[in-house]
Amino acid sequence: MPNLRILFARAKDPAAQDVLTCIRSDGSRTWSRLHAAFPIHDMTHYALETEIGAKAGFFGLLAQGWDITDFGVPEKRARMPLEALWVEHVVGIVWREYVTRDAGSYPEFCEAVNATVHALRESLSRNLTRQGPRADYYAAEQAVLDRVVSEESRATIMNRIGELAAQWAQTPRGEIMELPFAVS
Repeated sequence: MPNLRILFARAKDPAAQDVLTCIRSDGSRTWSRLHAAFPIHDMTHYALETEIGAKAGFFGLLAQGWDITDFGVPEKRARMPLEALWVEHVVGIVWREYVTRDAGSYPEFCEAVNATVHALRESLSRNLTRQGPRADYYAAEQAVLDRVVSEESRATIMNRIGELAAQWAQTPRGEIMELPFAVS
């Protein structure tokens, strides 16, 4: 049984926003209206998080009880697990490659990931120095920042985004596209 049912609801009215609803195994839910680019962004999260087995990425945190709106609250974001931060940074790169149809070579992808993770590490280091909210558990989680997306996984993720985007494009107005998400 999935820990989370992910429902992408296409608005009946083309002028209205689509909706993302996530239903946890206990029946509780969180939802949000989606701006035009966000269905594909969230599908990128799904493709990446399921391929690499992320337990504390966007959908993993929603399965654990986070509300979608929590990601916009500075106090909550300050307590995001490092895996969630890593996932968000890598999703940004993969999503940009997908929507611009400008996926570079695998070494270029690795270089982009390394650069964004390096910037994240510097930010975390400054936070550690000033004893910010992440200082107490940064060292214990640091290894997650060394995670590598293999060339094969990258290809699988890109293909999965394409499949999900095609499925979404064929979802009629007023209908729902559902994805299961399990945190093992």
